Amino acid sequence: MRLDDLEALYKEALAKGEGREALEVLLRVRNHLRARRYQEALALLEGEKEALGKAEALSPLFAPEALAQGIRALEERPEAFLDHPLLGAEAWNLLGLKRLDERREAEAAFKEALARDKGHLRALVNLGNLRLEEGQVDEAIRLYQEALRLDPDFPQAHHNLAAAYRRKGQLDKAVFHLKKSQRLLMRPPSEGRMGRRLPFWVWLLLLAAFLYLLRPKP
Repeated sequence: MRLDDLEALYKEALAKGEGREALEVLLRVRNHLRARRYQEALALLEGEKEALGKAEALSPLFAPEALAQGIRALEERPEAFLDHPLLGAEAWNLLGLKRLDERREAEAAFKEALARDKGHLRALVNLGNLRLEEGQVDEAIRLYQEALRLDPDFPQAHHNLAAAYRRKGQLDKAVFHLKKSQRLLMRPPSEGRMGRRLPFWVWLLLLAAFLYLLRPKP
């Protein structure tokens, strides 16, 4: 079972009025994994154990305790979860990050993550990063924009899109997306899921990046 299958099952459950709550929780967990919001995913599993009871009937791998253990172990042992129906896409993305020294292997891993979950935000961005490093700026921009189409408030995609537009000399667009990423990262928790207070050194780093974008292109 892949994540696209979960969406199909969810639509079927909506039509039948059965098991909707469990599948809805699994899809919300998927969305957290896409953006590396592991703590939010764990909190969701803890708070929705009753609803997830029916999901366990689809596979014992969907049991809340099993999912929580898997999420906690993902970053350390992604290889152990490559075939997992819910965690597999994130596992492949993490494996790609571990294999960045071998570009072809990293690219294959990111593509496998997207084959398992075509909406995996970070796999799209990571593949875009490879394209940007290869000088394929337009393809990198396309991948970053696809991530933002799925989640307009994903700061990493805005930040990297700013770097891509800088490469093309389109400073107005670069500044727009850099400012957007800054606003999203600085947003208080009460205003959005990604918000958090930034340490002082991050402010300095963001200021340096902003000033760099404003430099005239040689």
